[in-house]
Amino acid sequence: MGQFAARPEAPPICLDGLVARFGKLRPGPVGLGIALWDIWRRLTPKQRQQLLKLAREHGPRAAKLLVEMRRRRVR
Repeated sequence: MGQFAARPEAPPICLDGLVARFGKLRPGPVGLGIALWDIWRRLTPKQRQQLLKLAREHGPRAAKLLVEMRRRRVR
């Protein structure tokens, strides 16, 4: 065993067994909107300005990519 092998007496670093699994369920538009609003509320004014600047710069490119991906998926 290598130097990074887990020691039996050491507790695990991460316990992913307790994390909720969505499977095929995906959050809908209302749930996504509520989550985004909650995140937005917690940002400082400076972070909000940075986020808006990034959205203005990269938003059109991201939207174009999503439309192209959707077209390829539908066909």
